[in-house]
Amino acid sequence: MVQGKTAGKLNSPKAIIVGAGIAGLASAIRLSLQGFQVEIFEKNNYPGGKLSHFEKEGYQFDAGPSLFT
Repeated sequence: MVQGKTAGKLNSPKAIIVGAGIAGLASAIRLSLQGFQVEIFEKNNYPGGKLSHFEKEGYQFDAGPSLFT
């Protein structure tokens, strides 16, 4: 967990990030470092968005670069 300059203070500004893809995670880090209390909401049970992988028949495949837009 990234903790910003004022993490945990009640009067800190709050931000909600929708999506834990690379842009959402980068935004959350930057906002946190600026003192925001950040909450991230992701529809999947893993972060990464299009930068992910999948497994089929015991083999793992990277699904990131070919889908990165």
